[in-house]
Amino acid sequence: MKINAAKAAKEKAKYLLEAINEQLGEALEIHEIDAEVYYTVYANKMMGMAQDNVSANGGSELPIEMKKIKMKQSISAKFAIK
Repeated sequence: MKINAAKAAKEKAKYLLEAINEQLGEALEIHEIDAEVYYTVYANKMMGMAQDNVSANGGSELPIEMKKIKMKQSISAKFAIK
């Protein structure tokens, strides 16, 4: 996903520069933005801890809910202009 995000950033920059008769130069900076990853990991850990607590106390199991998740990868990229 990160590679696709970088390629998409380059193509978008190229497209926008062509509109003003400029050419895309080399990549100057590329930064990953991973803000959403930690929320999923934290939620999974909390669910596991709750399940352990119920099992240790002899209670019934927690219902398992399945749902689709959406993954998103964002980057910030700066390119030189020729």
